[in-house]
Amino acid sequence: MHICMENVVVEEEEGEIIVTNLVSYSFPIIRYKLGDIITLADKDFRCSCGREHPLILDVVGRIGKRVLGKKFIYPSLTFYYIFKNLALNDGIDLNYQVIQEEKGKVLLRVEQDKPELSSSLLKEVRKYFNNDLDVEILWGQELLRYGGKMRDFISMLE
Repeated sequence: MHICMENVVVEEEEGEIIVTNLVSYSFPIIRYKLGDIITLADKDFRCSCGREHPLILDVVGRIGKRVLGKKFIYPSLTFYYIFKNLALNDGIDLNYQVIQEEKGKVLLRVEQDKPELSSSLLKEVRKYFNNDLDVEILWGQELLRYGGKMRDFISMLE
């Protein structure tokens, strides 16, 4: 991701992104910690597209948001990649919310009512979690809001 230096200043401390918005007059955002762990490109790195802006190479995950598998721990952002892959590779656009109440198990709530896509979704989940996470899919669900916000991953374990 190119960083539009004309609009923001992006800093990185211990892997965490810190953003200052240079164009927000009504609500200044100064050194705001987004809660994302990132990987910045080296200052000498040049993108093949020719743009000279600094780059964020990867958004690794959210601070404090972890999926607890049976044996391993994963960033909750993994689910973003699962659904992004389904959309880009298979043309399957789904709105989702993942809830974890028990180690090694998640409840995957999907807004659309398309249970015929279960095998495609589970196949993509297995690419990232193998058999370390049991997944129950609920189709045709209203996604829950907490404090007015819709969160894609909710852990009851932390």
